[in-house]
Amino acid sequence: MLEVKRILCPLDFSEFSVRAYCHALSLAEHYRAKLVAQHIVEVWRHPSASFAASAALYDEYCQNLRVDQGIAPDAILSFAQQEEKSELIVMGTHGLRAFDRLMLGSVTDRVMRKAMCPVMAVREPPHDLAAAGQERRYTHRLNRILACTDFSEDSERALDYAISATA
Repeated sequence: MLEVKRILCPLDFSEFSVRAYCHALSLAEHYRAKLVAQHIVEVWRHPSASFAASAALYDEYCQNLRVDQGIAPDAILSFAQQEEKSELIVMGTHGLRAFDRLMLGSVTDRVMRKAMCPVMAVREPPHDLAAAGQERRYTHRLNRILACTDFSEDSERALDYAISATA
């Protein structure tokens, strides 16, 4: 089985990123890996964030809670490549198509294209996290993974990760 020591899970607190976090939590348990949650504040979208009452307190807050500023894909990729590199990134995706994707872009898509490690994109859970009459489950095991291939070396590595995640 492949060894995964550090998993990065970027969060924007949408239901999609919460679903991805549940998958990341399960994978961290499976691999006995450290899970790092990262939140990026895109100041250009939220200009009021740059006018915090005390710049020193805001900086301390960001360092302690793993909150970064910048353009989301760039900040995620930069953090994943820091000293203690991430071996896996788990991200939620909204599943935008056609015009919406063209206009809004996809942070997950941009990270998947440039990341130096595997990226798992989570769109929907295999079944509802809160099934009627059942206790809410935050972790679950993967038992089916679609692994696409172009028979390249990278595809072979991706298949190894897929197999190891279900073992």
